[in-house]
Amino acid sequence: GKGRAKKPDASAAAPAKGARGRKRRPEDEAAQEGAEGSASKKHVSTPIGLSIASGSGVVSFDFETDDEGQLWVVDYSMFMRALCAQQCIEFVKSKWDSHTALLLRAMFAVVEGRTSSSKEAQSPLMLTSEIVTELGKEEYASFDMTKLNDYLDIMFKDTPSVITRRATGPAAPPAQEAYSVNVGTLIATMQQKTIEGVIRDKFAPEGLRIFRLLFLKKQLEPKQISEMAMLQLKESSTLLYQMFSAGYVRMQEVPKSADHAPSRTIHLFTVHLPSVQAQLVDEHYKAMFNLTTRLRSETQAYSDVISRAESAGEEYLGASDQARLHKYQSIQ
Repeated sequence: GKGRAKKPDASAAAPAKGARGRKRRPEDEAAQEGAEGSASKKHVSTPIGLSIASGSGVVSFDFETDDEGQLWVVDYSMFMRALCAQQCIEFVKSKWDSHTALLLRAMFAVVEGRTSSSKEAQSPLMLTSEIVTELGKEEYASFDMTKLNDYLDIMFKDTPSVITRRATGPAAPPAQEAYSVNVGTLIATMQQKTIEGVIRDKFAPEGLRIFRLLFLKKQLEPKQISEMAMLQLKESSTLLYQMFSAGYVRMQEVPKSADHAPSRTIHLFTVHLPSVQAQLVDEHYKAMFNLTTRLRSETQAYSDVISRAESAGEEYLGASDQARLHKYQSIQ
């Protein structure tokens, strides 16, 4: 989204000395007003730096002005909320069907103006009558209104629950029942599904079986894991130590004696999801860096043919140059 605001005075370009922790000044508030800007406005790239004092310190923003002296900035909070809602809708669609996805989309649309952060565990409350009104719009024409309560029940009774139902009164009619979307639950479920997909790809279905078992049972010994996962002890131990070496599983030693002898030490394995999430993020950043470095290297190797293609046109290149250019494009 694009925010629109009046251009602040020069005195508002930076906070006064010692402004850390103070309330925002009226001039600074004016620099962030509104989200009603028209996307059709002509955009002139004239960057302006603006610092705003917040409770956690001074926050800097990079604005750009158009020919009318208005300030434009990307609304990252709105972007994150829209992205979060879209991912939740896609997840519900893959789990059930397109009708359930349309219903969840309508619920997000009802509370769109009431949500202030993408990190909220639950959406604001909405009445069934509000959902019905939203579903009456043309974009939801394919939704079967006769099954509205059925789809609400499906999402409410799922484990974990996708939505929360709250009665607004002791004898409130169904149209006045209130619902909220359990955004935090949906995100946690999607994160777990993503992690399980990575584990399955790296360590086969047997590795995923062990991972799920540890996640549910918290702490287990290798022999218990072998028996409960219905795998040979040698096979389960191999997979277990591979996942431990990769950082997806944790191990705790519980010695039976003071000398910590291996034969008298219990090894308990467990899964700590936050650590696994951090491990996956680190691996993704490394993969992105490696791909970017490789692409930069390949671009330098083919820089001559790329330059000729840009200046003269691909159709005027020789057969060997076209072959090299096609190889570079396939690498991209």
